[in-house]
Amino acid sequence: PQVAARGGAGEAELWPADTDRPMLTFRGHTGTVSDIKFLPSGDRLVTAGADGKVFEVQVFPQGDRVVSIGADGVAIVWNVTSGEALQRLEQRAPAGEDVYHRVRVFPDGGRVVTAVQVRDSRVGSMAVVWDVATGRALRSLTQRLGPIRFLEVSPDAATVVTVARRTASMWDAASGEVSDQHMDHAGLITGVAFAEGGAKVVTCSIDGTVVIFDILTGARKHVWMGEPIIGVAPVPGGDRIVTYTSRTVVMWNVATGDPLGMFLGAGDIERVAVSADASFIAACSSHMPEHRQGTTVWELATGRRLQVLREEDEEGSPAWRPCSVALGSGRP
Repeated sequence: PQVAARGGAGEAELWPADTDRPMLTFRGHTGTVSDIKFLPSGDRLVTAGADGKVFEVQVFPQGDRVVSIGADGVAIVWNVTSGEALQRLEQRAPAGEDVYHRVRVFPDGGRVVTAVQVRDSRVGSMAVVWDVATGRALRSLTQRLGPIRFLEVSPDAATVVTVARRTASMWDAASGEVSDQHMDHAGLITGVAFAEGGAKVVTCSIDGTVVIFDILTGARKHVWMGEPIIGVAPVPGGDRIVTYTSRTVVMWNVATGDPLGMFLGAGDIERVAVSADASFIAACSSHMPEHRQGTTVWELATGRRLQVLREEDEEGSPAWRPCSVALGSGRP
């Protein structure tokens, strides 16, 4: 596999997982790289940078467009080939610095959903479903639990899940109605993912628990990990998920809630990526031995560690930089 990791300020690096040196370095940002994604073809990358105050970027399933969302709460759909802005989706942005803006693409590429914290505290926060072709807002999903920190769309496009503080809420994507079923944790929720084609929702929390929720039956399965969980990521295929703490990555069977494997990180894990063919997993870490940051790659089937990609410290580089990682296949 190829690993794209956030490098120094304004850089992203492409590493073949079987070497200890980057193959290519991409420069173009003047600030830190905040997000990085492979296009489905595997031969191109898209990056988002703090220099433009872009929070994150998402790729359309067709690979011909990407959508970014910035500090102003505006999502922009871009043509990958021409770099042309195709659509601006303008949701009212909040005041202040401590805000969370999110964007996700529906599986058919015809809709996106954005979430920003609105100014009016009586409203709370709002997610908006947009028609990409017309730029028209189709549905507004408003809740009063606090800012929406996480947002996901189910693989079957039927459900949108939003997370605010300790609660995950589920919405009917077509009608905009919120379900009376929701997932609560004792501590702040740190991640959410869909599994089994959208039939189940998985949440994790700093309280050390993972909750697997069956949307159809309402059944809940609680898994106790014993230490704060930083995030969760789906494994393509839908029957497995991975969660990660600051030191370990654990793969779970969604149906049974049983652990399938554990991977030990080389530093403080900040972000995890799973390859599209579900063959490899990568963890981006900080505070690694003798290095500030780096990425560890494992083979999922065997648990074998393929490589630890250590990023060299640069003179004048900040003590902490956001950690981003993506996995792709093939060579450019």
